[in-house]
Amino acid sequence: MPDSLTCKTVVETYRLTIAALAAILFLLQACVGGRNEATPDTGPPTDQGIVERDSTATYAYTIEYPAASWMQSVAGEAIRAWTAERKRAFAAEAPDSTSMDGMPIRPWEMFIRFRTAMGTDVFTSILAEGYEYTGGAHGMPYYEAFNFDMATGRRLTLADFFPDSTALQPISAYVREDLSTRLMDAMGLDTPQSEAEQEAQARQEEWIAEGTTPERANFETFFLVPSENGRAAGITFVLSPYQVAPYAAGTQEVFVPASVFAESLNPAYRNRFNLSPSQDIR
Repeated sequence: MPDSLTCKTVVETYRLTIAALAAILFLLQACVGGRNEATPDTGPPTDQGIVERDSTATYAYTIEYPAASWMQSVAGEAIRAWTAERKRAFAAEAPDSTSMDGMPIRPWEMFIRFRTAMGTDVFTSILAEGYEYTGGAHGMPYYEAFNFDMATGRRLTLADFFPDSTALQPISAYVREDLSTRLMDAMGLDTPQSEAEQEAQARQEEWIAEGTTPERANFETFFLVPSENGRAAGITFVLSPYQVAPYAAGTQEVFVPASVFAESLNPAYRNRFNLSPSQDIR
């Protein structure tokens, strides 16, 4: 019978392997675009500027900042402040020892990159894509959107576009239908045969419904997608793992055309989106 030290070693090796695979999966999604999304490819390519790295015996981080042109824009100050706080909190919470109960501890990891989704004279929209491993079976991705009105230089939130929370109902319905179709197909549950598959489908549908209710918290992370005329073609909403599906399903991104929410959009921003004349009511 194996002794307790051998068992601890096996468990720790397994845990570290799972965590490493989760980190690799996140990086592959970021590098090759393996996201679950339906977003028009009309924005500028991802641009990178300074790469910042630091490490100690207990943690390491890498931050790939946007190009200097974006860091000098209205978004730069907000990006620097947000990144500084992420670094401070990460380093402050990291363990001060490389072992626990005589077993080695895998160093914590943080990786942040920025994706420029829109950069026109109407809107600037940059998405921060982060990943942190702080122990456990795997790390977790997280996101922060930096959306700016170029006319005023003000950072925009979901409430700026949809002051009335009921305005999220058409977005909620669109996102729910899109996710239901794509996730059921990806999981092989689009045409369930057995009773077990039918139950799995029902659970997944319930998961999607709960994660897409028309509440601000479900749609607070988003970026704007440009059209050829410089105005916004629509909004892509970013839903983190566990919000609508298991961790293994990854982050979900759903592009919602402006026509879907035209009637719910704040009138002050209707002329900033690419709407038909009948929808562009000012």
